[in-house]
Amino acid sequence: MDTKIKKTKKIKKTKKRIVKSKKLNIYQKISAVMSEVNKINETGYNSLDEYEYSTEEDVLRDLRGVLIKYKLIVLSSVVEEKMFEGITTLKIQYKIIDTDDTEKKPDHDNTIILYGVGYGADKQDKGGYKAMTGALKYFLLKTFLLPSGTDPEEQTKKESKSKDIDIQQSITMIKNTKDKKTLVDLKGKILKSKVYKETQKNILLKSIEESLELCK
Repeated sequence: MDTKIKKTKKIKKTKKRIVKSKKLNIYQKISAVMSEVNKINETGYNSLDEYEYSTEEDVLRDLRGVLIKYKLIVLSSVVEEKMFEGITTLKIQYKIIDTDDTEKKPDHDNTIILYGVGYGADKQDKGGYKAMTGALKYFLLKTFLLPSGTDPEEQTKKESKSKDIDIQQSITMIKNTKDKKTLVDLKGKILKSKVYKETQKNILLKSIEESLELCK
């Protein structure tokens, strides 16, 4: 009987050693989160530039459950705040803490400290909140290397291409216009417009002058 009890205890000790050896450190846990979350949903929509994007709620909803699973928490604190012409800039400290690793002291091997920056445009009192929201969203996206569908460079290319198409359409319309008054009115609108760049304005104005010459 004593022999069986000893064998059972020995097996239990062996199992404990195996479990302990498989315990993930904080970096391995972050890697595990990255392997489980491949992309963030995009429920936000920018109607002005016509593109979808991930909101802070999307990021938190898709990441929160996996962070809980691996017992990781994220704490934040503002370390610097600046305001200029209605824009609030925050420098924020983030701590990723492995709550499973209770043997370590805080800010040691169970904690990673990183920093993020957020910007919030608001002339009233919401600039700070907007800055914190944006900073947390992009901190999580960049820390866990998650695509969000909002690539600034790609968006700039789309906007540039869209403006080029608009310019071509405007030039075609100008060339097809034979009425002098309509062309003069259009010239005045283009001169006042803030939509086109200076080079684009010059191209359109030159096209109008050519059409006006044909109207004489």
